[in-house]
Amino acid sequence: NLERNESLVRILQYPAASIQELIDYALQESINLTDSQIGYIYFYDEKKKQFTLNTWSKEVMPQCTIQDKQTVYQLDKTGIWGEAVRQRKPLIVNDFNKEHPLKKGYPEGHVPLQKYMTVPIFDGEEIVAVIGLANKKEDYDEMDIWQITLLMNSVWSMVERQRSKIALRDEKERLSATLLSVGDAVIATDKLGRVEIMNEVAEKLTEWDREDAVGQPFSKVFKIVNEQTGLKCPDPVEIVLASGKTVGLANHTVLLGRRGGKRHIADAATPIRDAKGEISGVVLVFRDVSQERKRLEEIRYLSNRDHLTGLYNRRYFEQKLAELDTAESLPISIIMADLDGLKIANDTFGHSLGDQILRRAAEIMKRNCRSGDIVARWGGDEFVLLLPHTNIKEAEALGLRVEGAFKNERVESVPLSISLGWAVKTDVNQEMGEIFKKAEDHMFRAKLLQSPGIRSDVIQALMTALYEKDPREEQHCQRVSKYSQLLGRTMGLNERKVRELGVTGLFHDIGKVSIPEQILNKPGRLTEEEWKEIRRHPEVGYRVLSNVKDMAEIADYVLAHHERWDGQGYPRGLLPAEVFP
Repeated sequence: NLERNESLVRILQYPAASIQELIDYALQESINLTDSQIGYIYFYDEKKKQFTLNTWSKEVMPQCTIQDKQTVYQLDKTGIWGEAVRQRKPLIVNDFNKEHPLKKGYPEGHVPLQKYMTVPIFDGEEIVAVIGLANKKEDYDEMDIWQITLLMNSVWSMVERQRSKIALRDEKERLSATLLSVGDAVIATDKLGRVEIMNEVAEKLTEWDREDAVGQPFSKVFKIVNEQTGLKCPDPVEIVLASGKTVGLANHTVLLGRRGGKRHIADAATPIRDAKGEISGVVLVFRDVSQERKRLEEIRYLSNRDHLTGLYNRRYFEQKLAELDTAESLPISIIMADLDGLKIANDTFGHSLGDQILRRAAEIMKRNCRSGDIVARWGGDEFVLLLPHTNIKEAEALGLRVEGAFKNERVESVPLSISLGWAVKTDVNQEMGEIFKKAEDHMFRAKLLQSPGIRSDVIQALMTALYEKDPREEQHCQRVSKYSQLLGRTMGLNERKVRELGVTGLFHDIGKVSIPEQILNKPGRLTEEEWKEIRRHPEVGYRVLSNVKDMAEIADYVLAHHERWDGQGYPRGLLPAEVFP
């Protein structure tokens, strides 16, 4: 027993570099322990019923002169040495030269055997190997069997542990190689939650160097908080180790980098299980979704916004109105707004200036509204304001403030003005459609009252802008007005017509306000393209004056003021009969 224990201690302390070296050493110790001269160890596969030579003792090879040494045997082809497997118990033959019914002989050149012992090595109920020892000077006995059985069972446990370590090491190496090559960030931990593997992407996102991170608690390297509350999020590795289940991060999770960086991330943490199904660690795969979040926010913003003004669009407004149309939001006010003179600006200068006017109007309204107010573009030149918890007096005060903010505002030469109307819902049973109608009616009444003056102001502003562009134009218009009246009187027209001719003379070139100043004041000859631009001004003037009630009658005169008797005028090339039917 002492010798066996000493052998076992030596085996346990032997610094074997591999399983093969350990088995070779164990065989040699078994030979020494039993005073044998030679020995072997075969691995056995019960499913295949097949022996595979693992090792022969070093003394055998010089004595063995077999030419073609066989290393693999099927159980049914073996002789007496296979009985340890067939009978599933040790076997001793102390007189090997004696005839034995199970002996099949051995090939020429085989090492002579006098005494022989073979012992099966079990792993549970399964035979995994056999050891054979031979040529002891004394007879083999039960003590030899007992000692070798105990010794080799201990050795096999060591072999299995070594195999498990190697398998785990290989698996970790494969896992590491796989994880390090993944495009997402990857961190793998051991079963205690300490970092074992970290790829380059994870280094970048956590702002930790791999050398510093390995061995650290995962929660120290991977710090996450809720974007909205700023509170620390649960550790996904702790959750996986406790539950054994795959988990993902909640929305709005932000990773705090070691050097202060912040990134929105999405991830999944999954348990790593060994061959026995036990959790040996956790692998966390995560990625930076900051850009995705940004794009989603942009898409969400654009889907809710008017692309021109940046205000909320009609769809979003209607959605918020449905949400806020509750008793808790009462009183809730609506302000309808209509931008005055936008059509004149579009007709005169084109939609580019009209867009500028709309953007400026949106800025003015946002600047004068409260933080909780919802300002939306309703469509065209109309806007709408939704004011929860706002009574009629507060709505009126806000409306007047917005209206006043438009005074003295101009975009280029066009004065800005807006007409507003408001109404309030005070009872949950009131229909919001009725409130809209009241606000809209109020707005239209305001527009009717101030539109003539506003349009007159716009016309006067346009004429002033024209005179600033071309100082000669003012004197020219006055002369045309004077001569037109003289001609009218000479022709015997009544005084009302003479006055119309005088007004037409003053405003006949109003369309030139849309022509670039460098063309109007060009000292040399105009190009064909420049002439085309010049010839547009009668039509522009016509569109502008058609929008002003008191000017509508002279709009036709302005349109025709460059027509000629020979039909070569512009823009329509009219003949006398078409002018004077």
